[in-house]
Amino acid sequence: MLSLHQASRPLVRASQISSRVRPFSIAVPARREGEIVTPKPRGYLAEKNPLVHRDAANETHFVKSEEAEKFRLVRQKMLEQRRHLDELERHIQDLAKEQAKVRY
Repeated sequence: MLSLHQASRPLVRASQISSRVRPFSIAVPARREGEIVTPKPRGYLAEKNPLVHRDAANETHFVKSEEAEKFRLVRQKMLEQRRHLDELERHIQDLAKEQAKVRY
């Protein structure tokens, strides 16, 4: 049979191992009453600034909408020019027909 000392050895070892391992915890920094401080993000979050990304997204949206508006205006002008050219083409054809009738 095991002596009390030998039987209690695994318990002693377990308590020694657990005292070496720190339990998971989140430390909350102490603040004065009424003080509101947002902690600086660290690691991966430090690279991500939501305001910068939001501003960039808004700027991109604005630029794309402006480009779409410019494209729409240029397309509209192009269609107007095409109509004008078609009208001039018809006018030239009419003049050519009249001149052909006059010669004969």
